[in-house]
Amino acid sequence: MSGLKASSLLAALLAVALLAAGAAAQDSLLLSAEAASSVVTGNGAVDFVLRIQSLSGKEEPFSVSAGELRCGMKSVAFGGYGESGSVGPGETAYYNYSADTIIPESGACQQDFVLECEGVQQLASAEFVVDKPDIRLEARLCSRPSCSEEPGYFYEGDDIFLSVSGEGSEGFDYALSVSGPYQMREAFSGREHVFSAPAIPGRYTAEVRAQTEFYDAYPASVSFLVVGEKCVPDGACGNDESWVDCPQDCSSGMRDGHCDGQADGICDPDCSRRADIDCRCVVNGYCEDTENNVSCPQDCGPGSTGTDQPAGIWFWLIWAAAIAAFLIYAVYRLGFGPRPGVNE
Repeated sequence: MSGLKASSLLAALLAVALLAAGAAAQDSLLLSAEAASSVVTGNGAVDFVLRIQSLSGKEEPFSVSAGELRCGMKSVAFGGYGESGSVGPGETAYYNYSADTIIPESGACQQDFVLECEGVQQLASAEFVVDKPDIRLEARLCSRPSCSEEPGYFYEGDDIFLSVSGEGSEGFDYALSVSGPYQMREAFSGREHVFSAPAIPGRYTAEVRAQTEFYDAYPASVSFLVVGEKCVPDGACGNDESWVDCPQDCSSGMRDGHCDGQADGICDPDCSRRADIDCRCVVNGYCEDTENNVSCPQDCGPGSTGTDQPAGIWFWLIWAAAIAAFLIYAVYRLGFGPRPGVNE
């Protein structure tokens, strides 16, 4: 029994000695870390300054390494940095560390560092915020590389010179999307780009977006016209011009020898009733084959499919029948009808 007690006492004393040695080792050095800038863009340039201060009266060897990098609840990276050295009595050592890490999300982040001295580890953290600066792009469409002229319209197949500007817009890849009667997408680098005008005349919108995860880049958009080779933009719709190939001169729905079929509230005189939705409703009391309850509710009743049913006539006939029934009832009530018990 006395031997067991002696062993337990020895184990307890050893544990206390180890704890004391660990505490002494931990108290011998002090690690602190901070980000060189409290706000960064998150594009890989995150710099840290580490300070290792000696609190003991002797030379202390150490090693320090980068731990986990967390942004919000997400672990972005781990490790990749390590230093070793020693610090003399009362001295302070400084180390610089640049984290080559992409952080695409905005928000608060924390980089951990681990200091090890005589088998005891110490943790320090540096906090910083990832912020995405705003970039507002501007775009111009020109007929020449110098962008001295912005005509607003281009002929089919013309070279269109795109110029992108805006504070901080240098060094990005861009995506161009053109929407209109013809759709197209192109990618380019730099702030100058040339693309061909679509082969289909009409009104288009060109939108330019910066391809970046590290900035809130607002796109730029600009509208332009593509006209046919016979179009002479002079404000007058000529004999060889139409709304399709010369929309700058000719309006939708006008007589120009071309049926545009646009839902613009104007019945195009060049269109058949089936070709232009604005020509399909002719208020005449008949639900014709080009009409239905949606396009022509004045003629077509609910559920009508437009099969030449005179829905309007039936409507008036029902009203007429109701009025006739009322008049007959009124005549009987006033005593003008046959009386009970009287022979005719």
